[in-house]
Amino acid sequence: MLTFAAPILALAGLAAAMVPILIHLLWRRRRAPVEWAAMDLLAQAIRRRRRRLELERLLLLAVRVAILVLVGLAIAQPFLDGADSGSARRVWIVLDDGVASMAQPEVGGGSEFSTLQAEAAALLESLSQNDAAGVILASHPPRVLAAITTDLSGVGSRLQSIGVSSSPSDLAGAVGLAREAASGEASAADAIVVLSAFRAGSILDDDASKAAVDSSTTVLLREPATAPIRNTRIAEVEASRSPAGDPSAIVRVRLEREGPLDEARSRVVVSGPLLPEAIERSVVWPQGRSSAVIDCSLPLPSSQDDASMRLAFVVSIDPDGQPADDRRHATLDARSRSRVGIVGEPTSRGGDWISKALAPSREAPVETIAIEPGLLDERSVRDLDAIVILRPDRVASSGWDAARSLVDRGGMVWLLPPADLEAHEWLDRLSVFSPLADGWSLRRQAQEHLDAPRSLDPRRIDASWLPAIAGEASDLATPVSIFRRLAFDSPPASDEIVLALAADDGDGSQAGDAPRAAREADPIIVAASDRRQGGSVVLFAIAADIAWSDLPIRPLMVPLAQELLRSGLSRGEAGRQLVVGGSGTLPPPARSLRSPSGDSIEIGEDRRLERDLSEPGPHRLLDAAGREVGIVAANIDLAAASVEPTGAEEIAKSLAIEGTEPLATSAMPARLGGASKGLPIAAILAWAALGLAALEILLARRFSRAARERRRDLGEAPAFLEGFVATSKGRRA
Repeated sequence: MLTFAAPILALAGLAAAMVPILIHLLWRRRRAPVEWAAMDLLAQAIRRRRRRLELERLLLLAVRVAILVLVGLAIAQPFLDGADSGSARRVWIVLDDGVASMAQPEVGGGSEFSTLQAEAAALLESLSQNDAAGVILASHPPRVLAAITTDLSGVGSRLQSIGVSSSPSDLAGAVGLAREAASGEASAADAIVVLSAFRAGSILDDDASKAAVDSSTTVLLREPATAPIRNTRIAEVEASRSPAGDPSAIVRVRLEREGPLDEARSRVVVSGPLLPEAIERSVVWPQGRSSAVIDCSLPLPSSQDDASMRLAFVVSIDPDGQPADDRRHATLDARSRSRVGIVGEPTSRGGDWISKALAPSREAPVETIAIEPGLLDERSVRDLDAIVILRPDRVASSGWDAARSLVDRGGMVWLLPPADLEAHEWLDRLSVFSPLADGWSLRRQAQEHLDAPRSLDPRRIDASWLPAIAGEASDLATPVSIFRRLAFDSPPASDEIVLALAADDGDGSQAGDAPRAAREADPIIVAASDRRQGGSVVLFAIAADIAWSDLPIRPLMVPLAQELLRSGLSRGEAGRQLVVGGSGTLPPPARSLRSPSGDSIEIGEDRRLERDLSEPGPHRLLDAAGREVGIVAANIDLAAASVEPTGAEEIAKSLAIEGTEPLATSAMPARLGGASKGLPIAAILAWAALGLAALEILLARRFSRAARERRRDLGEAPAFLEGFVATSKGRRA
């Protein structure tokens, strides 16, 4: 049976074969015959030659028509199928277009995605016209690019029209989607071909049940990439206002490396459209080092009076083997001052100490605002970055809801116990901050240490919250004495303890020896942050009163308050960074999100985006009236961009496919079985057309008028004349 790779071209060749026939027919009708006197004398001679002339014309016409037919058939790539060619195949091609496939084994060369794309096209070329194929893209969320069809050329065109995505790969979900698509008509000939480099970023999904494949379905996995790639990524960007109050910001950039850890140098550039100038720094990598942190001071624009002013900027490094993680977007609060509400009595000594610790001078980058506890509501915290609640016992329910709303939009809440309370029933209100404060269980009665004051443990200062204090912890923390505190029923998580008491032997001694230091800590300050939104809750176990502790009058008070605030606001900035491929939660009053390309995404009632982000960059927040109310940054999932090679066992476990060995793409057609293209005869037809073209040239020259005239000159003319004279004499007689 004859089949064609491009049947449309075969039909076009047959249509073109009609052109010489039409020319022949039109040529015969180009002149009307005209009778003249001597024509009767030549009629008999013409009749003797007509049969020969017609044969010459028809032979030349047939050769020319055959040339066009053969050329058209050759271009259509025919195959001669055998009788035992087998059943047709239905093949799903799962193509990994996730962010990990941006990896370039050679810097400046093609990406692994372009290689996968070419391999998918070659696989389509190997299929017969009786086969059917479809393509599923594995980037989150997996989707069908081309439904399964016998129009393989159309599938190939769709395949070449796509590019790599910035979203993570979900190979397990893509394989599951292919299984579901074929479940309605499954047979032993159905197959799923997974084309991926299988870098570590491509197999993040733990839910292997999504990829469960019917045993009747053949699954072929491409050989994973084994070559290591030198890659430096921007792992984290933190930005905060300078504590000195000058018009600048502190940007901390953390870099990580994977692959060969040779000696190298990385150039880091911080830039933005509204920044006065770009900042460049260099990182020198010694051999074997995999991470580095650099700090730089970023100058800010001079106009910073807008209370909602935010800047977007980007940190970039030199291109390397994975260009996807060489840029990271971030946002920055560019106001001259942060605004902190002090919720307490106007004449409270504790409130005065907190205010002076946060803003020790007029030039300090913090502005404190006094708020009556009973007046704390959504309106009073709308323009604040943080609130310090000194009288939580007098805050109404609406005030607690407002505090939770502040945390939800990336703000910070400090909670301190009132100094004059006997029973601290307000601790029940901590449930409003669930799940951040779920592990904080405290006793309602304060514990006294008047006879043997407790001291702080300089080794239990959390450097992630108090980085500027950690280096001088011994000098700053040791002089502080604790006379009264709220004790925890059970210690919170160790990563939530910011400051803790030194170990107590029970008899008042606090030698701080190793066995005692290893015991459970008694927290004085605990803190928790929402990783998605960046909001933070800080709980003090001591009141801002010298009857509880001499901390307010110690040198530790000012750096402690300022570092807590700076770290909390920095985490709030981190909460404004969304992940491509995720939906994210956004603070009110935003009702929609506008991407850098102009695409709009609505925000639902649950404050989540109605669909996943698809592109990195700064995104504008718009309210219900379309006014801009903020800006957030979206970046790729760093784990999804990892270029570390993976093993066959890990791949099989991730895709829930046991006993399947990866193989080269070139070997997949033989493993698929089923129908085959048969014997290609395009070359034979092409050579036949070439031979007929040479024959046409010879016949055209042989049958031309000039050739006939030459034959007449060589001997045909006398015979013709003799016949003509004999005929004339017979008529005269």
